[in-house]
Amino acid sequence: MMSGSAPSLPVFAQDAKPPANFRRPLADFHPSVWGDFFTSYVSDSQVFQFHVYSWLSDLDLVAYNIYVIFIREMFV
Repeated sequence: MMSGSAPSLPVFAQDAKPPANFRRPLADFHPSVWGDFFTSYVSDSQVFQFHVYSWLSDLDLVAYNIYVIFIREMFV
């Protein structure tokens, strides 16, 4: 068992204060190492999602046309 009071510890990392003489290391990367690769990158899942939405839109149009033809046949 510990006696006495324990030092106060920060609850969250953002509550922790670095020492006064602490300097964060900086990196000076050349801006064109990656170019605009990450800002213009389109993942395969985004391309797939576009094709799925396009396919669903076409399927919705086909279903609507079938419904319209069915209604016309019923009441003509």
